[in-house]
Amino acid sequence: MLNENKENLKEEDLVDVKKSLDKSKSVLNSESLEEVSNTFSELEKTVHELSSKMYQKPSEETVKESPSNDTSKKDDDVIDAEYKAV
Repeated sequence: MLNENKENLKEEDLVDVKKSLDKSKSVLNSESLEEVSNTFSELEKTVHELSSKMYQKPSEETVKESPSNDTSKKDDDVIDAEYKAV
């Protein structure tokens, strides 16, 4: 996820996730279930925040880049039809 979307993310967000991921890896072999659980909960929270930022940004760009609702431009090749599947 991180490598595929680096261009859509801020460096500070990547650093936060990497820190959380490294912390989770270091606690993975811990014998304390509570410590492991807390660390992975933090990682999950960080990833959710990053995901929401990642998916918000493209939708904002889409709104900016979408063409205006100009009704003067019409596509004459469009045919509106209904059909029945046989």
